[in-house]
Amino acid sequence: MVQGKYGSVSYKSKKNKPKPKAKWNRVEGTHEAIIDRDLWNSVQSKINANFKPFGGGKIGIFAKKCRCKHCGYTLKTSKSHEDRYLRCPTRQVDKNSCVGSFVAENTVKKEVLKKLNELIKQYLNVDQLEEKVILNQFRNDKEKLQKEISQYQANIDKKSNTIKNLYIDKVNGIISQEQFIEFNEDFQREKQGIEILLAKKQAKLLELNNEQEVLKSKRQILEQYVNVTELTREMIEGLIDYIEVGAKDPITKKKEIKIHWKF
Repeated sequence: MVQGKYGSVSYKSKKNKPKPKAKWNRVEGTHEAIIDRDLWNSVQSKINANFKPFGGGKIGIFAKKCRCKHCGYTLKTSKSHEDRYLRCPTRQVDKNSCVGSFVAENTVKKEVLKKLNELIKQYLNVDQLEEKVILNQFRNDKEKLQKEISQYQANIDKKSNTIKNLYIDKVNGIISQEQFIEFNEDFQREKQGIEILLAKKQAKLLELNNEQEVLKSKRQILEQYVNVTELTREMIEGLIDYIEVGAKDPITKKKEIKIHWKF
């Protein structure tokens, strides 16, 4: 929501002039989106992706999903006999430009399955008492916000009525034109300030509702993958934003694999 695009020249004039964008009052999240943000981002990423399939037209399970932790470039897939590997393209071009990441595709698969099962255990085995506490907190926060929203709305209605009465006083000659303009500007400014606060509270309430839906959505998503033992390209596309892969640790000899989930 954007307010304050125009402002009066002075209290003596009815003329308004445009204000610089830097002085506009902006509040995001006041209206529910037509398209879910996650769905929008998912579609845009697919549109912008340029997949190069293997022989036979098959796309790799982690195509465009794995990045080098050190330089940020998308890892390329290579094949040796029947095994597939993911390697940093920067390292291949110039050994001095990046430490480089190199990992077997099967290693990434095992890590994804392990972390997915950990998340399933975390979200689907929540104690009933703990879940009740979380839901009660959501309900209390929402009730508080709804009460504040009602108070702000009542204040706005009060200011609107005051402005109407002020106009009637001007028409009846109780106050002068100059007094009306001055008082009207003050009340309009106060009203606009309350409207901005109201919009912020409404945005916070919408955010709270979204958080509640996200928790519910996480559980619904994870319920689909209970006892899963094999990964598919569709699963990776739906669950994972991207995966960071680091070089082998010289001490532990392990590869750092960090998964950024979509939920």
